[in-house]
Amino acid sequence: MIIKNSSTKTKEKPLNIPLGTLICLLFLIGIYLYMQILSGQNKIDFLINFSFIPAIYSDFSTLRFYQIYSPVTYILLHGNFTHLIINLCMLSAFGSIIEKKFGILNLLYIFLFSSIIGVFSHYLIFQNSYSPVIGSSGGICGLFSFYLIEKLIKNKNSNFKIIQTLIILILIFYIFSLIDIFPSINSSEIAWVVHIGGFIGGIFLFYIKKLY
Repeated sequence: MIIKNSSTKTKEKPLNIPLGTLICLLFLIGIYLYMQILSGQNKIDFLINFSFIPAIYSDFSTLRFYQIYSPVTYILLHGNFTHLIINLCMLSAFGSIIEKKFGILNLLYIFLFSSIIGVFSHYLIFQNSYSPVIGSSGGICGLFSFYLIEKLIKNKNSNFKIIQTLIILILIFYIFSLIDIFPSINSSEIAWVVHIGGFIGGIFLFYIKKLY
């Protein structure tokens, strides 16, 4: 009989977030804190310069550098503390799962691809809108849908069950766009189309299986 020494037991880490996800979280926090020290017009200019404004892309007669980077940089901005905290919690949960199983490159690939698909979906519907789109929710929804399908398949759910679950979740996203679900947040300011597009982006990546 072998008696294990209790002193050699591995201690569980209090914060079990992999490096890539942790860096993403810290980066979002850093950008948010930087925005808080900006005042007045400087803060507005920063928001406009790095958010995604659909109407800007309806006229390519004059190509601006903004049109190249804003489909990615909008991910970094958050409107208020509640917005930031919700996205940090979701990113830490689903980002950690994806990174541990598929690695940091695939975490970034799924996150960025879903974010771009999400904002492109928003553009298709709101092409003439001058309202800035901000937040990392689209990419997070892509991570969530990628994880969800992998989990459903692992649990041996039928294709019908998987499709049913995905359709129900997309409908829930749509319903959220019609009602004020958070008392402290005006839901009309939340780009739910970005969420749906990002969610679909994660589904697409899962089924084409073109990962690193």
